[in-house]
Amino acid sequence: MRSLYLKDRTSSNNLFKHGSASASSAAVRYLSGTNGTVSRVSKIWINPGYTDATNGDDVAVLTFSTSMPYTTASYVSSSDTGVYAAGTTARILGWGTTSESGSSSNQLRTATVPIVSDSSCKSSYGSSFVATDMVCAGYTSGGVDTCQGDSGGPLLIGGVPGRHHLLGEGCAEAGYPGVYTRLTTFSSLVTTQINS
Repeated sequence: MRSLYLKDRTSSNNLFKHGSASASSAAVRYLSGTNGTVSRVSKIWINPGYTDATNGDDVAVLTFSTSMPYTTASYVSSSDTGVYAAGTTARILGWGTTSESGSSSNQLRTATVPIVSDSSCKSSYGSSFVATDMVCAGYTSGGVDTCQGDSGGPLLIGGVPGRHHLLGEGCAEAGYPGVYTRLTTFSSLVTTQINS
């Protein structure tokens, strides 16, 4: 699935709004609430270089028809490459399945995972990993990851969107971290769309 950036008429906004949170384990939290907002999409921009998630260039911008009442997340610039340092803690979110071939969650779920070095990711995925366009996050032992239905969802690094989920091998499999869009690569393209 494409990595989506969402914006309202005046700024970019995250698709999600956090409600009340309750800890269910050290690694995973459930976020629920009733304060959501629905809006039509007035414009869709897809990176012209996009052909399929496994080839990189996987980013898009959706423009909402109405303003959103949420705080805007900062966007990474092309010079923010340090956000992808191996071991940096990142936050993943989604409503996807809670296990491989499982049911979708009815609550927004979140977990923390470390950024994985490009060399480790390359050894897991081989030539499918495009280091200029992709970044990996997850534990070597597996156990915590995004899953089906989370594609396109955010990975936040220090509160800044650092990627969107692209692909992986199963869900939370040992030796196969989640693969995400390296948004610093597409900063200029996305910023142009957000400001248009």
